[in-house]
Amino acid sequence: EWLQSFSSRPWRQDAGEALREYIRHAERNFAENIIGYHVCAEASHEWSYGWWGTLHDYGPAQVSGFRQWLTERHGGSVASLRQAWQDEAVTFETAQIPSGESRRKGDYFEFFDPARGRQRIEYLEYHSWVVADAIRHFASITKETAGRNKLCGVFYGYYFFGENALLLDVG
Repeated sequence: EWLQSFSSRPWRQDAGEALREYIRHAERNFAENIIGYHVCAEASHEWSYGWWGTLHDYGPAQVSGFRQWLTERHGGSVASLRQAWQDEAVTFETAQIPSGESRRKGDYFEFFDPARGRQRIEYLEYHSWVVADAIRHFASITKETAGRNKLCGVFYGYYFFGENALLLDVG
């Protein structure tokens, strides 16, 4: 897979340093011509994990990030996690990202019924959170490096679109 994981700390560190170097170069050489920076990542540079039904990032960084987020969300209570997911066997160490098939099919059109278990809902909440957190990370680097007087923008915030709104994974 050629796309990074928004949960990857090494990616954030390496890409963050590359962004700093790029901005330093641009500011050194072209500052008077630059009003701001457009920060982008992922397939179409729009901070989106999936387009037209593609689902990815089942890698170790995403799974680990999701498990940590679940631990915080449920206050470390396995009982709370099990009740929310309606799964008596799940623990923070065994929690998995829901399958693509289950993530594509809502209970009521695009909507998931929390009464049927919150695994898909909580994963999509984590997914949205981690993308927004990555944007915050890189926007902070941009503002710190370029200065507060430079603009910083991103393409982000899509909701349902397309023929039948299969993009439940767009943050």
